[in-house]
Amino acid sequence: MSVSQSTGSPRGQEPAAPIEVQSQRFPRGLSFVPVIFGLVLLAAGGLKGYELATEPTAEKYLWTSRWFLIGLVYYQLALGLWLLGGYRPALVRIAALVTFGAFSVFALVLALSGETSCGCFGKVTIDPWLTLGFDLAAVAALLCWRPGAQSKSGVLRARGVFVLSAFLVALVGGTFAARRPGGEGREITDEARVVLLKPEGWVGRPLPLRKYLDIGDELTRGRWVLLLYRHDCRACQEEIPRYARLARSMAEDPGSPRIAFVEVPPRGNAGPLPSVREGPHRLGVLDDAKSWFVETPARIFLEDGVVLSAAEGEAWLQKYH
Repeated sequence: MSVSQSTGSPRGQEPAAPIEVQSQRFPRGLSFVPVIFGLVLLAAGGLKGYELATEPTAEKYLWTSRWFLIGLVYYQLALGLWLLGGYRPALVRIAALVTFGAFSVFALVLALSGETSCGCFGKVTIDPWLTLGFDLAAVAALLCWRPGAQSKSGVLRARGVFVLSAFLVALVGGTFAARRPGGEGREITDEARVVLLKPEGWVGRPLPLRKYLDIGDELTRGRWVLLLYRHDCRACQEEIPRYARLARSMAEDPGSPRIAFVEVPPRGNAGPLPSVREGPHRLGVLDDAKSWFVETPARIFLEDGVVLSAAEGEAWLQKYH
């Protein structure tokens, strides 16, 4: 009697084939998604970091404060490197979705408010509507992208070293960006090429802009209302006609202050705005040899060249009118 050796499978059936563990791969045509958006984030962070390192910021709101913007640069650089590194792709996909979703909301707000640039690429001017379209496209692409399984441990270690090294380099550059270039304009020197103006800190002091204004000597006599504006500032375009009407009404009263509109360079190609070309007000312009940074429109009240007030609204103007 012979005894047959059991094969571990039912009689009449072939042995089960060994199960092959296959790593999930990117869908065809979408493997470029993390690379493209990683590079975009690195470019945006680098350009914004360079702007912070070379120019001051108008720190009026939290999202325009210098330290908030530095933190945003760090985040963009870290997320961009993470997308390129490929570590924990499912997690980085969620982070990128949240990021570009938030960017699209911010771009929409800027576009609806009439801003001419999103400011996300530093000095490079990009229309917020274009930025909004790109951010929405990024969200759509990230939703379609299905990241695959992680690579072999050796490749992951190499990528981790690359990511860590690149982030350390970015950290050094960001630390350099943390320094605050330019002054606050209390005492402007001829050597300074970049000047941050904060009129609220000038109260009780002679106007520090007088030397750099073409109408500076006139401002040392009598009472004046200065409105600093930029030709491409939407808020300025809404404010200037009101002050032009105010200048005409105050011209009938010799005791009222005079109004001067001061354009902050770079100047518009068409010259002064149409609403200020004629009237009983004065027109002035800052010296374009310097880069002036100021939150416009900026209102300044002067008496004999000394700043009495620099505030929002017209309550302070009515006090002296």
